[in-house]
Amino acid sequence: MSRRRISKAAAKKIARERMDILLQLAENEMRENRGSYSRKYVELACRISMRYNTPMGKHKRSYCPKCRSYFVFPKNASVRLKNGRIVITCAECGNVSRYPFKR
Repeated sequence: MSRRRISKAAAKKIARERMDILLQLAENEMRENRGSYSRKYVELACRISMRYNTPMGKHKRSYCPKCRSYFVFPKNASVRLKNGRIVITCAECGNVSRYPFKR
């Protein structure tokens, strides 16, 4: 007997659920000062996102794009508003992310 294939829509839905679970685990681990586990969970979520071509959505700004550490403010990141932008600085690697902001 052959295995039944999952439709693309169902696969993407499962991928989104897995990404949400992994990012929740990453947040919990970072709050308990276990950054290495947190980075692994974020890395897995990013790989799932790339494999199934699904966007990270609301979680895109929740982690550092360089070192993949999950942000728990003010523990490992700082947020500033400068010149109409949100500036997030990672305390782990020093990476600066800037996002547009309208009041």
